[in-house]
Amino acid sequence: MDNNSNKDLLKKEIERMLGRALHSPSDFNFASESIQNKTNEYLSATTLMRIWGYINESCNTRMTTYNILARFVNYPDYESFVKHHENKFEAESEPVMSEHINTSDLQIGDRLEFSWNPGRRCLVEYMGECKFRVLQVDNSKIQVGDTFLCHFFILNQPLHIFDMHSYEDVTQTYVAGKKTGLTSLKIIKRPL
Repeated sequence: MDNNSNKDLLKKEIERMLGRALHSPSDFNFASESIQNKTNEYLSATTLMRIWGYINESCNTRMTTYNILARFVNYPDYESFVKHHENKFEAESEPVMSEHINTSDLQIGDRLEFSWNPGRRCLVEYMGECKFRVLQVDNSKIQVGDTFLCHFFILNQPLHIFDMHSYEDVTQTYVAGKKTGLTSLKIIKRPL
């Protein structure tokens, strides 16, 4: 794989971790904050815009920048990321064949119940604009009353939720089912 392919793969992996593609200034601001929250290292939204080609400024990106991006996706540095993917022949793209729920298909008041290992369960209510409120929860750090943003739920895949506000008013990104994904997923239509 050539260097540009590795960098494109890293960008896709970052978008997967973020749970969204980076297409707008607000996406890049979100990515910048998420990277800083996880790595304790700062990359400006402008730097990310240059790397993604959102703005066209001729500038050579330093390797330290790519090292930070690699650390965000759980590698010690960019070289380790490249080595890991050199012999990987797994397809980088594939259709989602698992049961899934896209928030754009929901109506305000719809409820979702999902679970993940070990023994965690959550019931949430859709509030509109990709926002959910937690109604019931078992065995999780998530608390009743918390709110969060989520664009889609996919069975057997990790659930990435964003802008989670708890009773302590802490905003964070959270991953449920990081290793094995969601073990159950069902929609409960809003009560009449």
